[in-house]
Amino acid sequence: MATIAALLERTINPSVHQLFQLRLFSQTSELLPLATEVQILKEYETYTSIYPICVASALSAIPSEAARLPLVKNLWEEHGEGNPLRGHRYLMHCWVQSVSAMLDIQQTTQRPLVHSTPEACNLLMSASEESGLFRFGLILGLESTNIKQLEGLLTHLPASSRPEADRRYVDLHLEADEGHVEELLEAVPYLVKTDADLEQVLKGAHQSVQADIVFWTGIDALAMGSPARP
Repeated sequence: MATIAALLERTINPSVHQLFQLRLFSQTSELLPLATEVQILKEYETYTSIYPICVASALSAIPSEAARLPLVKNLWEEHGEGNPLRGHRYLMHCWVQSVSAMLDIQQTTQRPLVHSTPEACNLLMSASEESGLFRFGLILGLESTNIKQLEGLLTHLPASSRPEADRRYVDLHLEADEGHVEELLEAVPYLVKTDADLEQVLKGAHQSVQADIVFWTGIDALAMGSPARP
């Protein structure tokens, strides 16, 4: 597992480095206005809504029962383990709604999504045309970088730290995603039998980071085009 983890890190590190060079992640002292924070969360809600579709797609294309188990567990958790009020899409929406409620009613005009959000979603969805190994790698890549993205984002979102903000989505993912990565890595040997198999997994992981770069580049432009909160 350590070798696979090292290969994964080596494969995605250049793209991860590029991702975290964005101003949104590197200028940690700059707080964003509430209206911008709301817009970012709405964009993020759209982008993260694709994740369970990607998990289901990978699950449907993987023949190994042992490799499917962490995906089954992941998908079950995504849907609140059978409780819709604990589903991750619902909790993400609660986060957005709780921060939106802090915004003055006169400022709540809905802006269209930035162009990079559907582009990034399409990059993730296009994996459904790839092999099961590629799709598995996509999930592995998404899980591997999500905690750092959330932590970096939250340094700019002051309203999300207020007591009235519903942070259940954030807290859940900051706690659970590292375990998901470990479980997925443990399943890799059941899938990877040849160098070609491994290449497909790593290609999927690389595409996940490319989708993140497309998404966050658009969000970076949105955020940094706003005046800083005094």
